[in-house]
Amino acid sequence: ILGFSLERIRDLDRTRAKIEHDGCINIVKWHPSGQGFISGSDDREIKYWSLTNDVERVQLKHAVRTRHRANIFYADFDPLDENIYYSCAADGSLRSTHALQRNVGELLRSSDDMM
Repeated sequence: ILGFSLERIRDLDRTRAKIEHDGCINIVKWHPSGQGFISGSDDREIKYWSLTNDVERVQLKHAVRTRHRANIFYADFDPLDENIYYSCAADGSLRSTHALQRNVGELLRSSDDMM
């Protein structure tokens, strides 16, 4: 088990691991288990990356296109289901997305003041 450790984070920081999006990556949030993380980007996608035994590699587990209309600036895991992600974006919306069911961004809250 790789698990979360400061040494593992330092190793990942020094590596050339490819974490790819079609835009700037604005948020990286570690899963509480330390086995992976999600990233959110200007491309309005949330991607779940799992760690591998090779420090120079991470593996894309899920890529989900949300219904956000602007850049994602925050994302997090649901505390009870690691396949549900919450995200906030510059469009002023808070959305939940289920990676396995391809629920592509149920609107939870919106603010018209943001756009």
